[in-house]
Amino acid sequence: LLIRIPNLFGSATTSVGNRVHQTVRRAITDKAAGIIIDLRDSISGFDSEALLAAGAFVKEGGFIYDRRFQGQDETYKLAANGGQIVGTDEAGQSQVAGQADSPQSYPGKVVVLVNKHTVNSSEMLAWFLQKPGRAKVVGDLTAGALTVSGFNSDLVNGDYLAISSLRMLNLDKTPFPIRITPDVLVPDDYTSLANGTDVQLQKALETLGVN
Repeated sequence: LLIRIPNLFGSATTSVGNRVHQTVRRAITDKAAGIIIDLRDSISGFDSEALLAAGAFVKEGGFIYDRRFQGQDETYKLAANGGQIVGTDEAGQSQVAGQADSPQSYPGKVVVLVNKHTVNSSEMLAWFLQKPGRAKVVGDLTAGALTVSGFNSDLVNGDYLAISSLRMLNLDKTPFPIRITPDVLVPDDYTSLANGTDVQLQKALETLGVN
């Protein structure tokens, strides 16, 4: 099963993370041989949506917003078997920051596809699955906006500008990597793609063990 995520921008009525849980439920029902999460050209989004989406595959995970000023740090963790996110401020006050209607836990193989246009929150989703060894990441080096969050903008030449207001930390307070380094490096090949061959997707299927 292929799950294509062009961005992680949720809304009050539509949660990308919740939709991932719904899709995973179908994969479990249909006994899918594996899942490929395609984050190529995925233009960032909300960090909470990335964590909630990851919750369909891992039961533990989270991140810390290490803000510039004392007393403003925030911690976000998966709870309730990955179907809920709890945010806690530095004063210890907690609130639910995301919730799946019907939380799922996919037991099968997972591969994540990334490229140089996989940015920020989309890089974060890949990291949440790569770090604990839950998924293999296939593709090209990502954009390199994983360690920071703040103001960001696409530039006319295709590059991405990020102006940091905070650092992203793992729950053990170690910093996030700058970018995602794929387990299986497959550079973008637009010539092959224009001719009808998606070499990155083919490698993802091979890594998944699906012919």
